[in-house]
Amino acid sequence: MADMSSAAQAAGTAVPGSAAETHLQGPVPVGAPPLSQKATGPVGAALAQYLEKKKPELKTMAERIEASILGAAKATREYCEGDLEAAKNAQDAAKSMRLDLLREAAGGAK
Repeated sequence: MADMSSAAQAAGTAVPGSAAETHLQGPVPVGAPPLSQKATGPVGAALAQYLEKKKPELKTMAERIEASILGAAKATREYCEGDLEAAKNAQDAAKSMRLDLLREAAGGAK
């Protein structure tokens, strides 16, 4: 939402020059910049209203995207673990093979 805030402020510069920034009154700590508030203008105000109305939908969309990405990562991890397990099983099976029996079988080299 920070990017939309910047966009709203940039769109808000379509107000008359001196109204683009309002200097607020009040004490300011030493070394701090003066208090001011950027004008939003009609476009910025419309963006703010739109985002406020769409906020629940955007939140739901972000949650669904996050769930999709996490699900894909989990599935990929499970596939990789399955591949490693299959390779281990194949290696174990190869280690347990008795080559002397294969040599004695019909057609085996003696």
